[in-house]
Amino acid sequence: MFKILKLRPGVLSLLLATAAPSAHAASDDNPWGLQVFLGDSAGTSGDFSNHHAQPVPDLGVINPGLSGTSGTLAFDTISYDDIYKSRYVLGAEVSYAASENLEAYGRFSYNPLDGQSRSLGIVASSDQTVAEPIMAHFSDAHEYTLMLGSRYYVPTGNDWRLFGGAALGATRLQEINGSLEIPDESLSLNDLRFSRSSTVFAQSLEAGINYHSPSMVDLQFSVGAEHASGTKAGDDPTLASLGFDTTHDGGDRWSFPITLGATYRF
Repeated sequence: MFKILKLRPGVLSLLLATAAPSAHAASDDNPWGLQVFLGDSAGTSGDFSNHHAQPVPDLGVINPGLSGTSGTLAFDTISYDDIYKSRYVLGAEVSYAASENLEAYGRFSYNPLDGQSRSLGIVASSDQTVAEPIMAHFSDAHEYTLMLGSRYYVPTGNDWRLFGGAALGATRLQEINGSLEIPDESLSLNDLRFSRSSTVFAQSLEAGINYHSPSMVDLQFSVGAEHASGTKAGDDPTLASLGFDTTHDGGDRWSFPITLGATYRF
């Protein structure tokens, strides 16, 4: 014979409460959410321009002491990470929970970028007796992104939930400006435009963890990967005279934001 296990009413209620999934989203009276988030980018990948070399019939236009000497201007491959470093990522989001596990959202983010200085290439005479570095100093810039997307929350039976999401939208990057100098020759060229301001198509993927608080304020940690189309050609005549190609658009770029947000449910 099977022995029937008797449970006290209080113990049975506790077990049922533990097994039942927490009420959320559409089952709540407050499916709307307003989030403020802050974080930074783990880096940016993608090449702004590729390696190329330009013959110069007379280096006297760069160094009067080399008048009548031919040579070459050689430019290195430049990545977006060479040009900028992220300062921080800040933004806001409005969301609507269509069900316990599915949420739609629209978000706006702002990313200020610190311009970097780096060696851009080298100028060398044909007989290799002269070889001098070309230094680039890029100006600060700003990036704005608007995205519409959705997230799926994995049911866990408690207030901590894993999620994954995807979004489409647009990113606007301010024009890339800067200056070039050849320190050994005290030559400096300022106010150069490496690319124009552009608004381009963007997509993102994200994953993270969300804590649903009974006080209607959720916490969310997110790691993302955002892709944007390349920058627009700068068409700067001074750069063109040096042999730097500004007639082609920059390559596509990826950024990897890591953010922490607080969401008020209403």
